Amino acid sequence: MAALGEANTAVRAYDTKAQIAVVGYIFSLGIAGQLQTILVPDATLNTWKVVAFWLIFMIPILQFGLVLYPSRATLNSGHRDDSGILYIEDNPEISEAEFVDAVRQCDPFNEVCCELLRVSQLRHKKRKRFVFGLGLTMVAYFALFVVQILVS
Repeated sequence: MAALGEANTAVRAYDTKAQIAVVGYIFSLGIAGQLQTILVPDATLNTWKVVAFWLIFMIPILQFGLVLYPSRATLNSGHRDDSGILYIEDNPEISEAEFVDAVRQCDPFNEVCCELLRVSQLRHKKRKRFVFGLGLTMVAYFALFVVQILVS
């Protein structure tokens, strides 16, 4: 049970890191945009600049969103006896009697093991997406640097 708690804590930590990274990224883009208008006050806005902005600077924000809201549909324990009743089952239409019966029929050890596997997969997915988002952020900052060098 401690391992399951540890894995859940790590999953929540990636959520917190992604939220902080997005806020910092958005604030820094605002500062960079103000610097750009100071350096090049007569810059015209055309379609290609808008498209480039959205492609280069907004994709990291979307990537961090994928860290915060991943799909658990692709996560699978691969175990056939896993009912998911203790952790995964989120069926508001199940009656109390049906729930109690399902819990009596399940193997608690198997359920905890399968849930630990699912949470570990989720942690790994969030970690990969977070690191990729940081890489995209570096690319966006470098692109901003190149643009500012070229227009100054």
